[in-house]
Amino acid sequence: MQRAIVYARAGRIAVAVLLGVGAIALLLLMRAVVLRDDVTPEATVATFAWLTLLPWTLARLLDRAWAGEVDVADGLVVLRRRDRRVEVPVASIAGLLPWRLPLPGPGLGLRLASGRRLAYELRPADLAALVDALEPRGATASPVVVYARGRRARAWYHPVLKFAVFGFAPAAIFFNAHQFIAYGGTFGQYYLEGPGAWLRTLAVFWATMVVYLTAWATLWRIGAEAIVLAAAHAMPVATPGVRRAVEIACWLAYWVGVPAMVALRFLA
Repeated sequence: MQRAIVYARAGRIAVAVLLGVGAIALLLLMRAVVLRDDVTPEATVATFAWLTLLPWTLARLLDRAWAGEVDVADGLVVLRRRDRRVEVPVASIAGLLPWRLPLPGPGLGLRLASGRRLAYELRPADLAALVDALEPRGATASPVVVYARGRRARAWYHPVLKFAVFGFAPAAIFFNAHQFIAYGGTFGQYYLEGPGAWLRTLAVFWATMVVYLTAWATLWRIGAEAIVLAAAHAMPVATPGVRRAVEIACWLAYWVGVPAMVALRFLA
């Protein structure tokens, strides 16, 4: 038995669209910032909140609503979620239909012996393990299954630590520099305009940094996953090594690259 998200087909498409809209909006926002299209920090944060964070949150809530389990035992594939329980005899499964694109993650549908496709689709925590348990001919060689092997799930709090908590350090550095330039010291605005204005400015710096870090990590993640998926199509045997390489690259780009860029900003 393993955790899985049990989608109706329309539900899977809705979640994929929400994730895609959020990512595209974020990248377009960063393009506007880089090109200096007069995007203020406040507008950056508001745009991120409405066009990226909101769709991603809705996608997460839908996934939680449709979360369940999948089990293969006693000749049955059993799908469970809060409002559904579906049992499919293994003998009636003519084949697996791994998704061509791993959106909103790697998953599959079931083709029945009748020729119909099961109305529900699965995004299991471990796609490769589910495929291995069912063992239909040819499914284990599917690029999406190859791509899914070795892919790590991240805890819900991972983005909180990675962006919100870590982001406070570079935000504080830039905020402190701004205070010295604009007000003559770290607490210059505090003494001149009061604690409310000082805290609002700090919050804007912090929220803007969270947006920038999210965009930076998203850009690298999209590129990394595209490379792994391409490797799964072109050279399946090498895919685990490719995934290890891109994961190291993403780690270095974030945890080493961000401090380096902050340092360079003050050395320039």
